[in-house]
Amino acid sequence: IINTKSPIPVCQSGMSVELGGTDPVELWAEDFDGSSYHPCGNPITLSFSPDSIVQNIQFDCDDANELVTIQLWVRDTVTGVQDYCTSTILVTDQDTACGGANIVDVQGEVYTEMLENIEGVQVDLDGGELGMMTDNSGSYAFNDMPMGGSYTVIPHKDGDDLNGVSTLDLILIQRHILGQESLDSPYKMIAADVNNDAYITALDLIELRKLILGIYNQLPNSASWKLINAEDQLSLSNPWNFSESRTILDLIDDHMQEDFIGVKMGDVNGSVQANAISRTS
Repeated sequence: IINTKSPIPVCQSGMSVELGGTDPVELWAEDFDGSSYHPCGNPITLSFSPDSIVQNIQFDCDDANELVTIQLWVRDTVTGVQDYCTSTILVTDQDTACGGANIVDVQGEVYTEMLENIEGVQVDLDGGELGMMTDNSGSYAFNDMPMGGSYTVIPHKDGDDLNGVSTLDLILIQRHILGQESLDSPYKMIAADVNNDAYITALDLIELRKLILGIYNQLPNSASWKLINAEDQLSLSNPWNFSESRTILDLIDDHMQEDFIGVKMGDVNGSVQANAISRTS
């Protein structure tokens, strides 16, 4: 009986290394390993290529302030079957050991229209190569990013769909639809569009009512939050012209501020509890 199962590669993510001078920094395959294993317990070896001899890699000034992609190969030493995972490592030159100060910070805040900070927002940089969560002050920061690069900042937040949603929101949305009292901000109009079709209609009332009654555990056509580029100029006549990311085409300024305004779907009266402080106050 021959076991032909592949080993399971597990990479560590979000790694970084600091250059200390002109001499290269050497890392080993095991430094990137996140507990790779074989499902039947066979012994494994780690390497940076299908050739299992290549078990170390060097970074020098040519890699300074770059996000380097590596492949971690895992080999079953009994059968020779291999598989790999992909990870990245940020090579920094914070002390300008390579002779240049070319790293900057990308940071920002996520807050509601009422300027209430939103915690627990997953913010991804460059399509998920790097990611972090906002703290209870709604802040995030990616430090030591290579200057001159192009990046996309994408926030996400979902879950806790009933937070801030009540029958009062139903009433306010209904009054808007009937023309009795219009919603007075584009962000409230976005919040009312719970079925995500860029219109506010009775269909939104039906979806929101099902959520309140417990028929839905979550909104079927929308995440519970929309995180909108704070630089977008929204209007009551066209609140749907917004983006949920920010693109930096050429990172040249330190401490770049990339802010987002969070909209809790279904909450048109601004009663959402956006952070731990507001939940206890």
